[in-house]
Parts: sequence; C-alpha cells; structure tokens
Amino acid sequence: MGLTRVAITRPLAMLMFIIGVVLLGGLAYSKMQVDRMPNISLNFVSVGVPYPGASPEDVEQLVLRPLEAAVSGLPGIFSISASASEGRGNVNLQLVEGANADKVALDVARAVERIRNRLPADAGTPTVNK
Repeated sequence: MGLTRVAITRPLAMLMFIIGVVLLGGLAYSKMQVDRMPNISLNFVSVGVPYPGASPEDVEQLVLRPLEAAVSGLPGIFSISASASEGRGNVNLQLVEGANADKVALDVARAVERIRNRLPADAGTPTVNK
C-alpha cells in the first residue's frame, strides 16, 4: 500500500523513478555484449587417395589403414575417420580447437609422403586438403 500511496501523492517522483529505471535498462542493454553468432572454427584436414578398380575392402586394408597409422600420432588431431568406396579412400582428420590448420596439413602431407612407398603401386597420388 505504501507504493500506491506514494504514486498518488507524488506522481512526479514516480514518473522520475520509472524514467530512471528505463534509462538504466537501456544503458545496460547497449553495453551488454551478446554475440549471436560466436566465433567457431571447426578445422578439418582430409586425405583422398584414388585406387581405380579396387573394392572397398581392398581400399580399406591396403590404403586407409596405413594412412590412419601414419597420421594418428601427429599433434593437433582430435579425431580420425575414414571411408572407403569403390576406387577411392578418404581419411578425415578433425583438428583440436585452436590448432593451426596450415601446420597440421603440412605435417599430414609429410606423413603421407613417408608412407607413400607402402601404398599399392597402382594407387593414385594422395591429395591433402584443408
């Protein structure tokens, strides 16, 4: 009942109070930093190897397993997934947050080159993409 009595007896004071609350709310809203689209970077590096005429099982055994073994110990890699299809194999590497994608891609390319002689002779040249 006290607030109602003040509003009736002193309307100008209540008006000034309400205007003050609205102004402070507007000031707080303008200073609040809410990012609706946060800065997220999901870095991936992929290695693709063509192997014409090979079955998915052959691609998995002869191409993907050596590639996965070569890149599994590199720093900056969060997860490794591979997929084999007829005549092609892909290894996808998800990088940890904040990892330098250029450096990791270079490390992956070097690791792939080191095991290139263990891949079948009729397999194509591996390509590294980031």
